Amino acid sequence: MVGPEGGEPSWVTMDPVSPNDLCFGPDGLFYVTDPTRPITRNNGRLQSVDPTSGDTEILAQVDSYSNGIGFGFDPEVLVVADSTNGKIVRFSLDDGRLGPPDAFIQVEKGRLDGFDFDVEGNLVLAVPAAGRIETWSMEGELLDVTVAGPHDHYTNLALDEHGVLILCDAHEGTVIMYENWPAVGLPLFPFGARPVTPRTA
Repeated sequence: MVGPEGGEPSWVTMDPVSPNDLCFGPDGLFYVTDPTRPITRNNGRLQSVDPTSGDTEILAQVDSYSNGIGFGFDPEVLVVADSTNGKIVRFSLDDGRLGPPDAFIQVEKGRLDGFDFDVEGNLVLAVPAAGRIETWSMEGELLDVTVAGPHDHYTNLALDEHGVLILCDAHEGTVIMYENWPAVGLPLFPFGARPVTPRTA
């Protein structure tokens, strides 16, 4: 891979054992899930990384396969997918320190992978093995289920500002696009500022 100026890429950090997913936070750091083991082993870590210096800090060790990660409307809440147990867990974030985990979503079947937030404040989840996209409120209420297609391994998704949802089908090695999703995507840090006005039409 070559950068926009023709330069060579370089390591930001080599501390994670098996990094899975990442997101930028409101503090300019990026946050990484590091399962460290195959999904059958439970020894995950959550880390923060300074993209300039490469300084890396282990914020928490979890007894599960940590997967998707992100910030929603609340910049003081870090949300993580627990693939081992099919749960979405949130951590309060205060001055770079994580509070205790709060598992507020439990899917009925399948494992969790990637997710995104919409501007209504909801979580849109890819649920592999169940072959579904599920939309949940931050109060832990299941709002909608979409059967993604004929396969059962849809892993990562992204929802843009125009209401287009992109979904990865790891079974077929293809990418699926849904137009006119019910809500548009919440801009990610550091590109989006909060609050965001929901779409009205």
